[in-house]
Amino acid sequence: MFIGHGAHVLRGIEIYRDKPIFYSLGNFIAQNETIKHLPSDIYEKLKLPRDATPDRCLRCKMGNATTN
Repeated sequence: MFIGHGAHVLRGIEIYRDKPIFYSLGNFIAQNETIKHLPSDIYEKLKLPRDATPDRCLRCKMGNATTN
């Protein structure tokens, strides 16, 4: 098994020598919804309130949500 990291989005699957290669499963495995709070500098950098959920922070960081 080989595990790497990269973009925080699910990507495709490739079959190589009759074995699957799954690309970018990091967020699938990490289970970000179990994190209760992120370091304070992330909230400051994203200009989000301290009670923002980690999911909201990560979506803002990726450009998938607004900071309002």
